[in-house]
Amino acid sequence: MSHDKKRLGVGIRGAGQVAYEHAKAVGNNPHLYFAAVCSRSAESAQRLAAHHNLEAKVYRHYEDMIADAAVDIVSICMPGKRSWPMRPISISY
Repeated sequence: MSHDKKRLGVGIRGAGQVAYEHAKAVGNNPHLYFAAVCSRSAESAQRLAAHHNLEAKVYRHYEDMIADAAVDIVSICMPGKRSWPMRPISISY
């Protein structure tokens, strides 16, 4: 479990419109917090983090985000074909 013992940390892969909706849902759930975001575009990831949680870490590489001890849950907010390679990696952590 993450450093915040009362809530689970969510890492979001992707920084598009769907990611904003997932981050909003995370923020509305008292058992979760937005811990990290990962995107090919550092600028997009930084905008998402700034909009929802200034303390969320920003990553460019998916493997780095899921290795973060604060990330307990991963929300993959990308089109299906692009998300497939990440699924086995997520499960192995």
